[in-house]
Amino acid sequence: MLGFEWDAEDAACREAMMLALDEAENGCADPPPPAPPPPTTEPPPPSGHTLHDGAPFLRVSAPWGLLLLQEADASHSALAAARAEIALLREEATLRVYVDWGAGGSCGGARLAVRRAAELIAAAEARAPAPLQLDVRVADASAGLSWGGGSRTLHILAPLRGALPLSKLLAAPSDGTPEPDALLAPCCDERAVVAPPLPRAGPSADRFRCTRAQPELLHLPARGLGVELEFLTLAPRPDVTGCFTKAEELHALIQRLNDKLDERANEGKLDADAREGGHDRLRRLLQRVALWGHEVDDHVAVATPSIAARTIAAYREEAMEEAAALDDAQLVQLLCGGRGTMKSEFTSPPPTAGTLDFADDAAAEIACLMRLVRHLGVGAPAVSASGHSGCSCHVHVNVRNPAAPGSILSCREVLGVFFAWVRFDLVTARFARPWMWREPSMAPLYATGAEFSWQEAAWQQGQRVAAHNSPNAGPATYDVPLFVRGVRQVERAADFATLTEEEKCTRIFGRAAETPASRIGRYCSLNLRRLCSYGTLEFRRFHGTLDEAIIQRWAHFCVSFVERFRVEGRSAIAVLDAAEEDLPTALAAMQLAQERASAEELMREMASHVDPATASYFMRDSGALSLD
Repeated sequence: MLGFEWDAEDAACREAMMLALDEAENGCADPPPPAPPPPTTEPPPPSGHTLHDGAPFLRVSAPWGLLLLQEADASHSALAAARAEIALLREEATLRVYVDWGAGGSCGGARLAVRRAAELIAAAEARAPAPLQLDVRVADASAGLSWGGGSRTLHILAPLRGALPLSKLLAAPSDGTPEPDALLAPCCDERAVVAPPLPRAGPSADRFRCTRAQPELLHLPARGLGVELEFLTLAPRPDVTGCFTKAEELHALIQRLNDKLDERANEGKLDADAREGGHDRLRRLLQRVALWGHEVDDHVAVATPSIAARTIAAYREEAMEEAAALDDAQLVQLLCGGRGTMKSEFTSPPPTAGTLDFADDAAAEIACLMRLVRHLGVGAPAVSASGHSGCSCHVHVNVRNPAAPGSILSCREVLGVFFAWVRFDLVTARFARPWMWREPSMAPLYATGAEFSWQEAAWQQGQRVAAHNSPNAGPATYDVPLFVRGVRQVERAADFATLTEEEKCTRIFGRAAETPASRIGRYCSLNLRRLCSYGTLEFRRFHGTLDEAIIQRWAHFCVSFVERFRVEGRSAIAVLDAAEEDLPTALAAMQLAQERASAEELMREMASHVDPATASYFMRDSGALSLD
C-alpha cells in the first residue's frame, strides 16, 4: 500500500498536503463547539518580531537546514550554490549573520546584535541599505535586528560535532512468534546508554526497570496520556497471512502469543509466582495492546537514499551476529517506502477504552507494543528530501477530559503550562534528534515570533513570507507574541470573568478560526488545539524511534512537565497580566527567560518529578551533548 507521492521540494505540493490534512481533520472530527462571539475590537496588531511582517530580514550564511541537507543529499544543487558559506563554516568554524534589507526597503539606522544565553557577544550598526553583518563562532545564539520601527530575531543553531545519530530506527521482520519472556525483559540494552529508571507500577514492575543501579524517580503521575507513533511498515500480505490490515496482523500476533501462554499453562510448568510475576501480567499487557489503533498517515515522509544507507549500516552494527541474514532490499523498503509498504500510525487507546497511565503500567504497555511492532518489521525514516523529519512521536497529556485519569486544569493552569514550555522550548528541542530542531510540523515556539513557514524546504530558512490568506501559514502561525496579544484581548472582554472554565477554554483554545490557539496553529512543539476536542495538550516535539526506553521516558517527561508547571507555571503568565504600557517589557522578559533557560535549570525545577539524569540521557541520544 502506498500513500500519495509528492515532491518534497515543491512549495505548492507541501501547501496542498497541509490543506488536505486539515480538511481531513475537520471533516472527521466531532462537530466543533459553537464559535465564540465576534471580538469587540480589531484583531491584535503584529508583534513586530516575525518574518511575516516582511523586510528587513535576518539571514545566516549556513542555515541549520542546509547542514541537514548535506547529510540527506550531498549532491543537491543548493549545496553547490552555498559552497563559499559552507567553506567558511568548515574551515573557520564561523557563521555570518547579515541583514537582507529587501527590495526598496529602508528603515534608517539599525543595530544588529548577537547574543548567546542572553549575553551580548557581538554588535554592529548601519543605515539601510549599507551592508550590515557579523561573523560569529559556531554555537547556539540569537541574532536581533532593531530599528526605530520594529525588530527581527533569528535563532542560530550550532552544527553537530559528530555524525548524525541514526541508531534504533530500523527493525527487520522476524519469523514465527516471539518468546513471551522477551516481551517482559528489562528495557536496557547493555551496549546502549543507560536510561534513568521509571517508577514502579504493579507488583512486578522491576522487570521493566533498568538492570543497572540508578536513583529512583520520585513521582509517578496518575494522569491519562495518549501516544501516537509514526513509522513505515510492510503492507499486509493476505495471500500469505490471511490478514488484510496492519491491525489484523498485530491481533494475529497477539493471539499466537496467547496460544503459547496457554500451552505453557496446560503443561503445568508455571507456579503461582511465575504466573503473577510474568505470564498473567503479560496477558494483561497483550489485552491492552490489542486496543491500540492503526491508521495510514500520509504525513509520514520517506528517508533519502543516503540517510537510508547510513541507517541500515547503524542497524547492521546493532544486529551484530544476525546482520548477515538481513535482507537489504527489505530494509531499504522500510526507510524509503514504495510498493509493499505503509505509512503507519499506531495510537494508544482512547479514554473510552482506558488511556495510558504511568500509575497503571503504561511504561510496560509501551514497551510491549514496540516489541510487537518491531517483530513485524518497521522503520522510522529520519530525514526526508525536504530536509524535514520523516516521522515523529506525539504525546497527548490529559488536562481537561474527565473521562481520563488526572485532575482537570483550569484555563489559567493550562496557560501556565504553555508559557513554562515556551520558556524551556530551546532546551527541550535538544532532547529530540537534530532533524526535529526546526521541523515545521512541530515548530519551535520562539518567544520572539516565527522565523520560517511550512512551505519552505529546511535549507530555505525564512526565505518565504507566508501569505496572509493561507490557513496553514498565516501571519500568526508559530507567533508567540501574537498569541500573547490574542489571549490578553480575549481575557479583557467585558464578559470573560462571568464565563465558566469550559467557556473560557473555548474562547482561547477552541477550534474556531479566530481563537488564539487556532491562529498560532497546531503544528507547534506544543499544540493547544486538542484541548477542546480531546481535552489534551499535545507534545509534538519528538522524533520517531524504535527505542521503547526513549519513548517511555519522553512520555513520562511530558506528563511530569504538566504536573510540575500546572501551578508553578503561574510566574510564566505574568506577560498576560502586564499593563498595556508594560507589555513590550514583559515580552522582552519572556524572551530573555527563554534565552537563559538551561537543561540544568529545567532539571532543578523538575527535581521532584523526574530523575536528574533525564536531560543528559535525552541529549546523549540526540547528539546535542556534542555541541559547545
